[in-house]
Amino acid sequence: MKTYLPIAAVFIAVILSGVLSFHELTVLRNDNAVVSHSYEIQQQLVSLLSELKDTEAGQRGYLYTSNPEYLQPYNDSRSAVDSTFYRLAELTKGEPRQRDELADIRVLLDKKLNEMNETITYQKSGDTAKARALVETNAGFEMMNQLRSAVGKLNTEQSLSLRDQQTKVRRSAVWLMLSLAFTSLLVLVLLALLSRALAVAMRARNAERILKDDLQRSYESLNQILKSVAAGFIVLDRDATVTYINEAARSLLGRSEARLIGRKIWDIFPDADGNKFPAQLREAVATGRESVFENFYPQLSKWLEVHAYPAAGGVSIFLLDVSLRKQSETALRRAEQLAVTGRFAATVAHEINNPLEAVTNLIYLASRDSAASGSVLKYLDLADKELERVAHMTKQTLGFYREPVAPTHFSLAELLDELLTLFDGRFKSKGLGVARDYEASVQLTAVRGEIRQIFANLLVNAIDASPHNGELRIHVAIGGDIASVQFIDNGPGVPEQDLEKIFEPFFTTKKDVGTGLGLWVARDLAAKHGGEIQVSRVDTGGACFEVRLPGATVSEGLSVQVGQ
Repeated sequence: MKTYLPIAAVFIAVILSGVLSFHELTVLRNDNAVVSHSYEIQQQLVSLLSELKDTEAGQRGYLYTSNPEYLQPYNDSRSAVDSTFYRLAELTKGEPRQRDELADIRVLLDKKLNEMNETITYQKSGDTAKARALVETNAGFEMMNQLRSAVGKLNTEQSLSLRDQQTKVRRSAVWLMLSLAFTSLLVLVLLALLSRALAVAMRARNAERILKDDLQRSYESLNQILKSVAAGFIVLDRDATVTYINEAARSLLGRSEARLIGRKIWDIFPDADGNKFPAQLREAVATGRESVFENFYPQLSKWLEVHAYPAAGGVSIFLLDVSLRKQSETALRRAEQLAVTGRFAATVAHEINNPLEAVTNLIYLASRDSAASGSVLKYLDLADKELERVAHMTKQTLGFYREPVAPTHFSLAELLDELLTLFDGRFKSKGLGVARDYEASVQLTAVRGEIRQIFANLLVNAIDASPHNGELRIHVAIGGDIASVQFIDNGPGVPEQDLEKIFEPFFTTKKDVGTGLGLWVARDLAAKHGGEIQVSRVDTGGACFEVRLPGATVSEGLSVQVGQ
């Protein structure tokens, strides 16, 4: 502060001196303008007398010779006299006394010009005697002397005024030189002070640069350490704005540094489940204690373990991706659930195996009854086939039926019609209509019972998802050797966030019914046959489950069926 006070004082003095110099320069410029004005008036006065003499010379030449050529210089000089007088009138209009004197000159000038014009008029008319008599009166000579006297008087006044103005100009020039010299001296003093201040500033800047270099080296060392840390590291200021983030944290968040630095942490995690992250972070800042918690972030599809360490300037946050650990824990729980389910299924299969054999025998005896109608026999045959499938599944569950069933060649349309007949009661209870669209008579080579189980599971799901009085569409097509079977309902459809989880075991969107195993089993059976199951949302509402299976052929022409 002490260094800059003399500089400020001298700087102000330089400004004041500059203002004074500018004032003196302005005065000098004005005085020079007045001098130039006086010079111009004198020059115009001299020109006026000279032009008037030229006019008189032209007049006399014409009078003495009667030669018209003398009229041209007479006329030119007379025009020049008028022009010069008008210029004098402009130059003196700001001075009343000079304007009055110029008015007197104008009167004399008009008399003189009239006198010359009158003689020329007599000469032109041939009255030479009158012209000479008028000249010999010496009236023109007297008027010319009066004009010279009036112009000389005005010229003398301009000379006196010019001398005064020249004196003022010399005085203003002296003051201007003194002012400039003083200003130059102040500028030199100011330069000296600035040079000294600059030297001090350079020393301070060098010291600051050395300190910054040390800080930069420390920062780079710390940054290198933080880069090598596998955990994500974020630094927030007191307003929860990100001021630093390491490479691991940027990788976890899947964003560039430019999109993270300077943003609020709440904007980076807007969809934190249950707002646990903001609440825990604010609690850590409020209490000043470390806070450790886990949370799932849908925006990242990751589980993160968060360590928050409050400090005076903000909060330091370590992020650990624990998604693999969570997945392992989830997989372990699912494995335990499957093991329990398997043991339970084996127990149930063991318990129902004997009743199944009894029911099978009863159906066999009922089918041999001669009193049974054709429709009853058809239902008994379907029941027998379903019991065979159940018995097959129980044997598989118990491990009694180890050998794989040989693939057979069968019609997809017939298999689907059997299932629709089996579920006819469920269709009627919900008032569902079924539209069957079979593009061709598609034959498939596969294990018929397993394909039947795939379609049965998908039909059950479609019935459960459809609203009352809704409609279920079944579309069969073939492309190359791939058979495509689509089950399309007009229910609420599968939520976008559940599309990737719909085939996981024990995952279900049904609140009151369902184990979450039907789609999982169906997908595994399709994969066993080299096929796949895809699910999508329908634009008009509902879901579409498509089964794609290899080994398909066409045995007949196009056949379209529209069912109930």
